[in-house]
Amino acid sequence: MSMTATDMTATETTTTDLRVSASNLTGFVCRAFVAAGLPKADAQILADLTVEADLRGSDTHGVIRLPLYVRRLRAGGINAAPNIHVISERDSVALIDGDNGMGHLVMPPNWRSKRPRPPESAGWARA
Repeated sequence: MSMTATDMTATETTTTDLRVSASNLTGFVCRAFVAAGLPKADAQILADLTVEADLRGSDTHGVIRLPLYVRRLRAGGINAAPNIHVISERDSVALIDGDNGMGHLVMPPNWRSKRPRPPESAGWARA
């Protein structure tokens, strides 16, 4: 049996799925981060990684966190322009000072370490 809008009472509702393309969502998230004070390049990295988390099914690390991140950036709880640098580095360990920046931005410098690693080595970083 199908219902029309005139058949519904005040307690009955319908749900319509709203789908947004990943590229449109990424653009929105990037603009939100820029509006919260992040430089455009950093905002783009964050938007890409945040939407990617949703696409991979890790919703707890995805766009659902955007309001929290924006509030914390605006309140100064996250440094929008951190001075990220390696404090010390060994063959398989690095200590990185993220200067209270977004974790998404803190870790990539370790992945792009200038020192080559032997293929058989394991690595660990703490920020």
